[in-house]
Amino acid sequence: MTFRNACIEFNVPKSTLERKIKQKNLDPSYDTGNKVALGPISKVLSTAEEPELLSYLQLMEGRLFGLTSKDLRKIAYQLYMFWII
Repeated sequence: MTFRNACIEFNVPKSTLERKIKQKNLDPSYDTGNKVALGPISKVLSTAEEPELLSYLQLMEGRLFGLTSKDLRKIAYQLYMFWII
């Protein structure tokens, strides 16, 4: 793919693309920042906390409470803070 085609296809200015390629060619260890780590590095909840959170969520589901993923994160945070204290 040529510079021009890449610029058009990815909507990137030609000067930016040329600069990034020049940096990569001069320094092979140059990191473009495209690597994304998936998932947390370490577990947030312990093996004792996970079943407690699961049972609470199942209880809420049984009572027909519609919990969103944001609600789940808030509950997990509150549980985490409770276990720390």
